[in-house]
Formats: sequence, C-alpha cells, structure tokens
Amino acid sequence: MPVNMTTEDMLEQASPFLLNNTSRVPARLVRLPGFDKDWKAIPDDNGLYVNEFEQRVAIKRRCNGESLSETNDVHWAAYNAARVVILGFFSGLKQTDDQVPLSIMWQRKIQGILHEYQKEVQNFILRELEQMALVDTRMSVVGPLNPYQYPPLPLDSSAIRLVLLLPSPERHHDIICRLCSSTLDRSDSDKYEALSYVWGSRSKKKAITIDKKLFLATENLESALRNLRYRDKPRVLWVDSMCINQSDVVERNSQVQQMGRIYENAQNVIIWLGPESEDSNALMNLMCCQEMDTPFPQKHLSHGAHYALYTTYAEAFCNLLQRPWFKRAWCVQEFRLARCAFFQCGQVAVSRELFVHFYINFFGDASILKNITQACYKAAISLLDLRGSLSLLSTILERRELETIPSYPVLITLATYSRWEASDFRDKVFAFYSLIPDNDPDKIVLKPDYTLSGTQLYTKVAVHFLRKYRNLDILSLAAQPTSEEQLLPCWIPNWQGFLNRKRDYRYRSIAIYTLNDRIISFDDMYSASLGLIATPIDLSHGSQVLVLDGVCVDTIEAIGITDQGFESNLTQAVRIQPEIRIETNSEIMSQWKEIAGLPGESYYKYTGQSLREAFWRTILMDDSLDFREDRHYSRRRIPKDNFELHWCPRFPPSADEDLEARNAIYHEIAPMHGRRFFKTAKGLLGLAPTTARKGDFVVVLFGGKVPFIMRSYDGLYHLEGECYVHGIMDGEVIHQPRIEQFKDLKPKAERFHIA
Repeated sequence: MPVNMTTEDMLEQASPFLLNNTSRVPARLVRLPGFDKDWKAIPDDNGLYVNEFEQRVAIKRRCNGESLSETNDVHWAAYNAARVVILGFFSGLKQTDDQVPLSIMWQRKIQGILHEYQKEVQNFILRELEQMALVDTRMSVVGPLNPYQYPPLPLDSSAIRLVLLLPSPERHHDIICRLCSSTLDRSDSDKYEALSYVWGSRSKKKAITIDKKLFLATENLESALRNLRYRDKPRVLWVDSMCINQSDVVERNSQVQQMGRIYENAQNVIIWLGPESEDSNALMNLMCCQEMDTPFPQKHLSHGAHYALYTTYAEAFCNLLQRPWFKRAWCVQEFRLARCAFFQCGQVAVSRELFVHFYINFFGDASILKNITQACYKAAISLLDLRGSLSLLSTILERRELETIPSYPVLITLATYSRWEASDFRDKVFAFYSLIPDNDPDKIVLKPDYTLSGTQLYTKVAVHFLRKYRNLDILSLAAQPTSEEQLLPCWIPNWQGFLNRKRDYRYRSIAIYTLNDRIISFDDMYSASLGLIATPIDLSHGSQVLVLDGVCVDTIEAIGITDQGFESNLTQAVRIQPEIRIETNSEIMSQWKEIAGLPGESYYKYTGQSLREAFWRTILMDDSLDFREDRHYSRRRIPKDNFELHWCPRFPPSADEDLEARNAIYHEIAPMHGRRFFKTAKGLLGLAPTTARKGDFVVVLFGGKVPFIMRSYDGLYHLEGECYVHGIMDGEVIHQPRIEQFKDLKPKAERFHIA
C-alpha cells in the first residue's frame, strides 16, 4: 500500500549508491503515491531493495507505455536523492545567510550531495533535478479541471473541437453544451466565435453539462457562457479549457501550437471582461454611442457642469482597465490575431474599433491628466497601477510588425509582454508563439511543449540565444532587477518576473535600448569586449552553471547610495510612510562627487578628461539623451568635444549647476536612476546596480557589450547586473597591453562559473 515518504525514507532509497555505503543489507522499498504509474519493481536476486514480502527486487522506470528502462535501481536512487536535495534546500532556507543568493545556495546543495554519491548515479541525479524543476515549485500547474472524459480528436492535423452552446430563454437556467469535431481547413463551413477570457481561480468551479455529462467550469467561464448564451438559437464557440483536453499533454501541445490559426479563422473574437459592475454598463453604452469620425468631447466634459460626469466616466474606465483580462498573457495573441473582435462586459458588447477610439480620445489629451489623477484617487487606484494598465493596453494596441524590429523579435516580444500574467510559468513563453513570423529562425524556442518544466524551458531559451549568436545580450536581459529574488540561475532571464520590478519606469538597461519599459532594440552603442564572441558557453551541474571566459578588471572600493528618483515622485511615499528615510538629490550628488574625488582631483587618467567631465559622463553613461523634434529618444554617445546638449547648454555643468542639471535629466530620461555610483581600487568610475557592494568584481565577459558586476561565492559567481565603467566601454580592457594608462590595471583572462 503506497505511503507518504519521509526524508529518512528517501535517504534510505538512495543509500545503495553512497560513496561510503558498506552495508550489504538491501534497502527496504517504500512506495510513494503514484509509484506504479512511473516505476515497476521486478524480482531480482541482485536487486538492491526488499519489498513488503521480503522479496529481493530491482526498480525500473517506466518509459513509453509499458517499456522499462535498461538500468536497474539507479534511476530510483537518483530520484530519491534529487528529492532530498529539494526538501533539504527549502528546509534550510531559514538557517542560511540571507546575503547568499538562492541560486548559489541551490548549487551548493547540489554539489554537496553529488560529492556523496558514486559517479554512476551523479548524472541521473542531475537529470531528475531538471525534471523536478526548482522554479516550478512556485508554479500553479494547469491540471485536469474535471472528470469529463474527452473523445479523441480525429487524426487530421488541423482538427479542433467546437462548443455548441444551447439556447435558453432564461439566464438562470442550467448551461447545456455539446462538443463536436471540426477542422480549421473547413472553417468556412463551420463558422465559430473564439472566446478570449481569464480562466480565474481553479478553486471556484461551477457545474455545467457537456453531452449530458458533468463538466466543472471555472466561475468566470460559467459567467461568460451564461451571458453569451442566446435565448433562441445555439451559439458555436471555441473555448480553450473546454475544447482542449488539458490532461492530455500530447493533445495540449498540438492544439496550443495552432491557437494562432484558431483565433485568425474565428468569425469573431469575444473578449470577455467579466460580469457588469455598478459603473460598467454606463461606460460601455457610452462607447457604443461614439461616432468614429468625431473625438470624444473630453475638453467639454472636463469643465463646468460636465466635470462630475467626466470624472464618473474616468473612474469607470480606470476600474475597467484593472480587470484581469488586461494583464493576461494569452490575451495578447488573441487580441492581435483577431480579424473582428468585441469587448463584452456583462450583457453589453463594444467593437474593438470603438473601444480603441474611446481609449485614444480619453487619454490622448495631456490637459486632462489632472482629472484622470483625481478619478484614480476616487477609485482607490494608484497612478502607478493605472500607468501600468495603460502601458499594457497601449502595447497590445500597437500593431508594430515584428519583421521591422531590427534585432531578435523573439527576445523583444518576450521582454515586451513579460508584464502580462500567467499562472503557468511556461505560458510566459508559449503564449507568444503565434505572434512570431514563421520565417524567424528563433521561433522554434517558443513552440509549445508541456513535457518541459518551467526551468527546462527558460534554460532552453537562454542557451539557444547564447549558442546561436555567441553574444551575451541574453545576460543583459537576465540582469534586469526584479521584484523578488529568483530560484533560477542568475544568467537565465526569468520571464515570469522580468519587468515586474519595484522601481520607477525611468530605469533603463545599459546594453539594451529601452524607452519607458519598452525594448526598442539591442544596439551597439557600447562594445566593452571589442566584438569578441562568447566562449566557451559550457554548461555544468545539470545545465544550471554557465561557464564563460572574460577579464576581471578590478574590484569596487567605494560605492554610494542608490539614486532613488526625482524628488517630487518621492514626496507622496514619505507622506504615507514618514519613518522611511529617503536621501535627497543634493545628498546623493554630494556623496557621489566625494567618492569620485571632486572637487580635489582634476584629472581622470583612463580617458585624459577632467575629473568633472568624467564624473558627468559616468552618471549619464556617456549618453547625450538626445531627443528629436517629435520627442522620440535616440541613443547617442556624447561627442568628445565642441558640443552642447539640449538640456545642458554648457557641458559639463559647473559645480554650482550640478544639482540643477541633475534634476533636469529627470524631466527627460534618468540613466543613473536605480543605480549606485562607485569607484574601483584603481580609480575607475562607474554606475552599478543597487545590489552591488564593496568588494564586488567588475568583469568584462567575452561576448558582452557592457561590463558586469559579479560576486564570488567559493568558486561560483553570481551576476549582480550590468554596469557602466567610464573608459572601458569600447574594448580598452581587451586592448590594454597597447594603452599606456591601462597597464596598471593588469587585467587577466579568467574562466567564470556563473550560477
């Protein structure tokens, strides 16, 4: 009878392959729940286990169908050893130094247990750990929602199921449906509408009937069907959770791969926002009454007697944008690929064109921002949340063709849409498969495959770009600060957390051209490794440790406080939490100048510039912050001489103008925001991520456009983030034997194991 296994049981199951195992007594087999599904115990006089009948047995893993692995006992021991690693890791978190990153702690745990086991089993332990997927311990995996038994799909590769939603004259009547098979190739004869919606909580389910059998639908889906149901005729729909057998991984893979075609071929895409609320019906009806060729009269509504009416609609629209659909990852492709789409809230539906028209007119006039702000406060919505929702909406509305993106459409798509949410980590990749053109060679990494764990998938994406392009642009994405520490290795972008960071939108990457949280391109503004390709791009310890060559330039000797933003943006935070101590701009500037050596020193030996000029170029990351006439930001290095900047007539500013010039930057784009000014032991000046500290290494990795801040943990390195170091951004460290002023640095090539 299967029982729950304790840690002691797992240790005993793994013990036959310990290096110091001298016992000749076979271990007692303890069957875990589900043992017979994945494993088989077979009589074997040389087996390393004894079953409940005191019979000597060997354990084999079930492979495809009834076939068994060729290796006795090793897989079972490795499986249990891997479980010990995971349980030991989480149980030891509270007793461990908080300063050690989780990914480093994880690698230490793996290395420790590998050293205890025979070589025969070590590789199997690593494979089991990959399958168990550490990142997936925080993932809500989509499992079977109900006991409904699906009939198999036809063998046609374009086969799909459709839902026939039967009519009812009364809204409160039970929901009755039928499932029928169709193919996308005959969609002209089988007209259907596709539903775009949020599944909602898996714990809140309601019973509906499909083909006279019970089907448990999520509460939000049941509400959608009830509101979409016609009174007098059937309605043909495609609904993912009903039309795809979610418990059949093979079917799920094939169906998700053709979801792009499903939404493209649909007669309509119905965007279900949820049931009506107190203020939604009036707003939706107002949208329906718009005329496309006339702007929404916001200027009139924002004055005089109409002000109350205006703020009412502003509050309602703010509330509508907070609904979950506007943050769901799958909704992006469903919206973008639809030929015809309608937003529906309760019983009221608005065409996509009218909804977009209202949005553009409502938020398109800066003069009404004050009224929007007041409406936000009234609706208890923070401006940051509203700005986030508007940013998500504007991104999904922007129909920029991916073929026109100058570099890596796949990476830019993943990063741009990473702020959308998904309960399954893997869907932060798979949800965008259909948005990428078929001729893009990188599309293959997005192909849905639910046999992969989240860790395996994120690793697969990172390794693909590392090995194919032999540069470290993927590390620049991975190095962006997130709102929480991650269990993934630091060199793998966490698409679940990337850009979900607690910071002002002005934070910018160094190697990547970004604007207001939007990635524009991977440009070549910097070339710290002088165009060298990344080497050797080896992986170790179960594909979790990345091995790269590079140059350790120097160590951080002094580092300042973090630049926290424009003072006016901080006043509200202090008012809410007066106990918080936030350094003022003048304090930050004074400390940074002191670290640089101003006003005493006058010369920066690595560039031959005055120290004042070197200081200002450093905190600007040598970016001119040039704006075109249309206010579109364009990345451009500050010229070496005979120049002026539009925000600073005389560069560098004088000592009396420092604070004024710094504040002026915050009306544009702030390169130093979210970073700390530092000075190395040998006098290099730079900007580091907020997590950097004294003693960290400044490293130029081959294949990287910018240097990185790295921290050493007993032979393993943790990537803290990108950094700007004035004087080494154009390959000077690689050329250093020929540059006189760099001879004191004496950097040497090293091999880095990055966990």
